[in-house]
Amino acid sequence: MVVVWGGSKDVGKNETKQGINWIQSFVETNKHTNIILMEVPHRYYLIQDSCVNKEVEKLNSITRKHMKVHENAEVMKVNLDRRAFTKHGQHMNAMGKEMMA
Repeated sequence: MVVVWGGSKDVGKNETKQGINWIQSFVETNKHTNIILMEVPHRYYLIQDSCVNKEVEKLNSITRKHMKVHENAEVMKVNLDRRAFTKHGQHMNAMGKEMMA
């Protein structure tokens, strides 16, 4: 089993399409392996309606849609609130990491 958890850094660089293509290719070439894809977390240091957070939502939605056809892949929702992140809001704190584990 492989767990893939990308960050929101590449989403902020408008590389969403590239990320989706990479994920799709990885899952297709590793059909013999169970893969868990973690959703990209929300960026709490930006406003809710920022273009980056909208892109994160778009990436997560497209990823869920594309992975439905693959029996070896599952997308796990990252359901963390602001308290699970550091003061600046970009990285998970110890509590957030423990919750995800």
